Amino acid sequence: MDGVPYFTMPYVKGEGLRQKLRAEGRLPTAEAVRLMRDVASALAYAHAEGVVHRDIKPDNVLLSGGSATVTDFGVAKALRDAAATPSGDGALTQMGIALGTPMYMAPEQAAADPGVDHRADIYAFGVMAYEMLAGAPPFSKRPAQELLVAHLTEKPEPILAKRGDLSPELASLIMRCLEKNPDDRPQTADEIVATLDGVTTTGSGRTRLTTVLLGPLAASEPVGGTGRRAFGLYLTAAALTAGMARIAVLIFALPDWVFYGAAVLLLLGLPLFAVTAWRHRTRFKAVTPRGTPVPAVTPTWRQAAVATAGTLVAYGLFVSGFVMMRALGIGPGASLMAAGKMRDHEQILVADFSSRGSDSSLAGVVTEAFRTDLRQSKVVTLTQDGTIRQTLARMERPLTARLDTALAREVAQRLGIKAIVGGEIQQVGSAYLVIARLTDAASGNELVAFRESAADGTQLIPAIDRLSKQLREKIGESLREIRSDPPLEQVTTASLDALKEYAAGARMVDRTGDMREAIAHLENAIKLDTTFAMAYRKLGIVLTNSGIDRVRGDRMIIRALAYSTRLPELEKFLTEGTYYMNVANDNEKALAAYRAALALDPQNYIALNNSGIVLLDLRQPAEAERTLRRQLAGDSSRAQTWSNLVTALAAQGKMGEARKATLTAMKRITGSAFPTFQLANLQYVDGQYDSATATLDAFEKTMAPTPENRMSIVRFRQTINQTRGRLGAALTGARETVRIAGEFGVKLTPLDTAIGFALNDAWFLGDSAGARRRIDQAIAALPLAQIEPARRPYLELAQAHALTGRPALARAVMADHDASIRDSITLRAERDKRALTFGAILLGERKYADAVTELRKADVGKCTACVLPLLGWAYDMAGQKDSAIAVLDRYRRSPDLERSNLDQIFLAASLKRLGELYDAKGDAKHALEAYESFTRLWQDADAALQPQVKAVRARSERLRTKLGS
Repeated sequence: MDGVPYFTMPYVKGEGLRQKLRAEGRLPTAEAVRLMRDVASALAYAHAEGVVHRDIKPDNVLLSGGSATVTDFGVAKALRDAAATPSGDGALTQMGIALGTPMYMAPEQAAADPGVDHRADIYAFGVMAYEMLAGAPPFSKRPAQELLVAHLTEKPEPILAKRGDLSPELASLIMRCLEKNPDDRPQTADEIVATLDGVTTTGSGRTRLTTVLLGPLAASEPVGGTGRRAFGLYLTAAALTAGMARIAVLIFALPDWVFYGAAVLLLLGLPLFAVTAWRHRTRFKAVTPRGTPVPAVTPTWRQAAVATAGTLVAYGLFVSGFVMMRALGIGPGASLMAAGKMRDHEQILVADFSSRGSDSSLAGVVTEAFRTDLRQSKVVTLTQDGTIRQTLARMERPLTARLDTALAREVAQRLGIKAIVGGEIQQVGSAYLVIARLTDAASGNELVAFRESAADGTQLIPAIDRLSKQLREKIGESLREIRSDPPLEQVTTASLDALKEYAAGARMVDRTGDMREAIAHLENAIKLDTTFAMAYRKLGIVLTNSGIDRVRGDRMIIRALAYSTRLPELEKFLTEGTYYMNVANDNEKALAAYRAALALDPQNYIALNNSGIVLLDLRQPAEAERTLRRQLAGDSSRAQTWSNLVTALAAQGKMGEARKATLTAMKRITGSAFPTFQLANLQYVDGQYDSATATLDAFEKTMAPTPENRMSIVRFRQTINQTRGRLGAALTGARETVRIAGEFGVKLTPLDTAIGFALNDAWFLGDSAGARRRIDQAIAALPLAQIEPARRPYLELAQAHALTGRPALARAVMADHDASIRDSITLRAERDKRALTFGAILLGERKYADAVTELRKADVGKCTACVLPLLGWAYDMAGQKDSAIAVLDRYRRSPDLERSNLDQIFLAASLKRLGELYDAKGDAKHALEAYESFTRLWQDADAALQPQVKAVRARSERLRTKLGS
């Protein structure tokens, strides 16, 4: 109709499934299975036509005449057709918009994965089926944000715990539909229909099992005796066979030649026991190839006992002999640990593999794959990259040097590491040969070597997997533990090209520090394999830690979590910790995840470092210091750990120790700007602005001119200038920051610059009208509606509106904030900042007592100074002058290293007001101290600010005269 799309739908007489569930609760099994089959049939037809529904739920299922009809396919078809048109770019999913209803949303939908396919409908079908049979969905009575997180991370309670009368087959089908990984669900709706047909025709699982057992027996004709005796013999043999299977599981961890030998003994011995142990005369027809009947034999109990005992003794001697040889470190089953050549949790170093062939990037693939698999080992510990970098620096070798076997031996000897892993990959035509060697670092003697071949590139990753696991077994890890690990292609990728890109990106992060190139490689990796969890995680960490794009970094962490079944156990815990720390802002869960990682790897750098950060956020700086020192005792090459340690020391007021730790880090770490900026920050917090500037100037002359370093320098200078009232120079620096950010591909909005300077207008110049104009001009240049919701500076803008006299507009901004991002985790992640924002709004509304209450809620987290300026103002305006003095004095003396984000706006005004409060109280000494701090801070401020400096100097002179008298 005039180009406007519309839908027509048939009228269905009856009720909706939602109404039925509300009225009846859980449904009878037979009725639920019938409705499930109808829905699954509808999905099978839709999927065959290329349509994914995306919103399967009881509200979209209508009931009429005893059958179910699935509705709202029109929206799904429109999405498909829009994507198929020449102009259709799939923007709805590419922009990261999650389509669906949170209660029934598949993990990949919750993560806004653009690659969502028909298996998302199968997950939603599983949620709905669970609700029909259990009376409630798996994750009921939770807010929308927690539902999304639950679909991503939590395993539903087994439905049999809710509905014990279900057949195991039906229960298994529903729980399979609810698997986090789409590959683990039924792959088609037709498969669900076929399973439901089996459920409805065979009844319970017990009946089906009986059918399976009786099938062969029904085809036989008993000779002598009765059918009942034959059935008894058959069930006895079946039961003993099940027992034999359990024994087989126990010996499955043995080498193949032992396993097959034991299996033969079991097959020969235990069935003999099954046949002879039952004393009866039932015989089955049996003839020779010539048709001659075979006479029946009835063994005695003694014969049965002797046969069974002989079999078990032979098996026991066989296995005991092997176990003894393995324990003594001799024979084919010997391990290096048993022979005393390696010890439990021995540290080993992985050298860079070499490549023979035209594709040199394959060497990096093999090296990274070995690192990944060996990180799963329970008996060895990998040398951390930071330790290797630190040792190379001491050896005066380039950090980018290829760590071949010879160089790896040198590094290992310096570190006291006994063994190194290295090898090579050879390409011959389309085939590959991979050789891995474990070498004694001191002597260079080869301890063990293995080789595996791959017919082509698709078989290379499985070949590396087999090779690494052979090596782990030879070192001394049990096969049971090795085989409990997922395959390498599952925890990395089945795509060789994707693994090449990941290996290149990981090397740049760990060795060269070239983050832009690393990001490009990691982005290519996830384009080649959209389920590559480790690549998502690595990219998220790089984007977040480098400050390049925090919003996108958070999204990558969410994607990694969505595919956490494709992560090694250790990496899964680390990803969960990062998610709860950086995205969901749940410190308790983050700490639990990192502690679980440390249980697997007690010296893991990420877990120790991030545990320290979480403890700082929980305001436990002493415990954070102990955790971070534990990391540095094992690896002192990590700049971030040193930086976090300095923060922990400063939070405890140990400024001397903090400065000492910073200087130590500067000596030990080369190629990192962290220690230098930390030293400048310590000087800044101590009020030594000239020293901080000199530190930055000296660093600028020697630093690598990367965009990261240049941006950090410009930002820090901007902060110092703004704090000291040099607003013109600060504004120039802000514009330069925007320009450098563009080199990262990050577009800073006009608001990012305008908000801070608008507050300066209001607080420094007393020009609230000018501040409002500055904000309005920035919004006019780029309206909020044109900025992606997750990147809109809602909270900062609301605070600026409130503090410049427009609290009603601030509340409107927060309403828009909540409406725009209500389906994201941002609301929870920003809960502390929200309290600060609403405290500012209450201040603007002149509700000062309420503002005090709200701002005190915000006084949590690592930043112990962040709320103090506004809280002091609230106390002041509420007439609680003594409280205002205490809070403002606490602010100006705070050793918090995050103060730089506050001081550029609030410090000068706070010092001035503190002097006035002391002055009014008659405390001339403390008033003079505050006034003089203010005039020192602004002694070189812009001309527009000098009248304020002059007035405060006059007050100071008056107080000096008073104190002198």
